[in-house]
Amino acid sequence: MLKILPNINWFSSEQNWIKNREKSFFKSIEEVEQFHQIALCKKNLNIQPSSILPQKKEVNSKNIFRSGTTSVSSNREYHYSVPEFDIMNQHHIWKIEKIHNLEEAGNVIWIAASSYDLKKDSIYGPSNYIATGKQNQTYNLMYNQTYNKKDWQHNLNLSLKYNPKFVRTSPSTIEAIYYYLGKDFKFNCPVILSEETLHDNIREMSDSLFTKTIDKMVGWDGCLGWYECNYKTKHIYDEFCYVEQLENDFLAVTDLHNKSMDFTRYLIGDRGKISKKKCNCGISGYYFKEFEGKTIECILSKDKIIPGRFISEKISVLLRLGYEFLGEEIIKFDDVVYRIRQLKNRDIEFVYSSEKEFTECQKSKIKEMLKKLTNCEVFFTKEDFPCFQRKKKNLFIESECVRDFWDNKRI
Repeated sequence: MLKILPNINWFSSEQNWIKNREKSFFKSIEEVEQFHQIALCKKNLNIQPSSILPQKKEVNSKNIFRSGTTSVSSNREYHYSVPEFDIMNQHHIWKIEKIHNLEEAGNVIWIAASSYDLKKDSIYGPSNYIATGKQNQTYNLMYNQTYNKKDWQHNLNLSLKYNPKFVRTSPSTIEAIYYYLGKDFKFNCPVILSEETLHDNIREMSDSLFTKTIDKMVGWDGCLGWYECNYKTKHIYDEFCYVEQLENDFLAVTDLHNKSMDFTRYLIGDRGKISKKKCNCGISGYYFKEFEGKTIECILSKDKIIPGRFISEKISVLLRLGYEFLGEEIIKFDDVVYRIRQLKNRDIEFVYSSEKEFTECQKSKIKEMLKKLTNCEVFFTKEDFPCFQRKKKNLFIESECVRDFWDNKRI
């Protein structure tokens, strides 16, 4: 673990660092280490999410630089300022273009699964590539979570009018687009999947919706990405994350670029071995010596889409350890909807969907019900971290309202 340097002003240090570096590449491993140490100090700043949310007020936004507009269903425009420390995100998009030999002019659509305001569908942009001196425009499509065909059609039509150069989204979103709009809906551009998928049918859907599917990138909620250069080195995006190799080669990621939340550390449930070097391609930094498997993003059950947000890392870990996914059942108990995912050898993933936490009475009832159902010992993992080191015939319970607990566990 890198030692955190004390008393460093993260904002000014990062800005000076970016001004002094060339393009996007680190010139030495020492520079990588320096950036990590500076960025890790962010945890002492107590940044509030409200400090980077769009500030909504009606303006005439014809002259835009480091700012943008939000188009909502009422056709009104709201102005927002892009924070200075958001420039890393633009650099990230630029690097994707370079890696995959995409044209350097045009727009990018990033289809996301949520929005700051779930009641409105919106497109965020444009913003400028300050980190690289570019001034390309990036549009970020945010759609609401009602999951009906009319909303999908409306939101995707909004994105198509910008004639995007490429789309970046997740495999679960690919499936949702295909499911709701059908194979006749077509983007005249490639798609970069934010995560790899084990499902061949997802790639088939993607190929029918886009001109090309690029899935050599792997990411977890956008915090970690890697790419393979011409020398077959799997480079890690050092600018955006600090990767740790834990016991048994499990990986943890410290998110350095997501400024919308406090300093976080992700336990991603993947396994691999990392090292650092200066590659023959000229890039210095961390890379994967070994990387195991892929992250399950989407599961179909009885012709229903189970959104990727509900597929936790713990399932993919078990699958990589040799377990087999057998199916999913949805039941209702005590006015709460439960999803039971059954794995081979009676290992079960149990997720409940509710706006409230478990009471002690509920916990007791659930334990009794599930023990009869599965003949397994039941325990709760909310305060257990990490929890992937499980034994056979155990049941793990996690509530949907704290499902981000695993992603946003504070250190």
